[in-house]
Amino acid sequence: MNMKKVLMGLFVGAMLSGAGGCAVVTSSMPSASNLTGDVWYTEGTGIMGYAFKTRVFYCPAATAPGPATCKQAKMVSLTPADLDAEKAADKANDEASK
Repeated sequence: MNMKKVLMGLFVGAMLSGAGGCAVVTSSMPSASNLTGDVWYTEGTGIMGYAFKTRVFYCPAATAPGPATCKQAKMVSLTPADLDAEKAADKANDEASK
């Protein structure tokens, strides 16, 4: 068999195996009993390890038996006042840890 055909076959097989996009779901739930019970999870879709779409979901703690109702989280920009307050808090934490 021709080596060029073998290499081309391997290349095409690798491309086909990576072309079928897949979704990966990761979840983070606290294990301590004194926490609120809410859950954050992410869902990423990509090809060959490259994620081109990521969504973040928040599931508040269930108030009744049954499944929790999860909502997609949205990115919210901080105002300049919020950024200044965050910098001041970081500076105070840095000085307190010295």
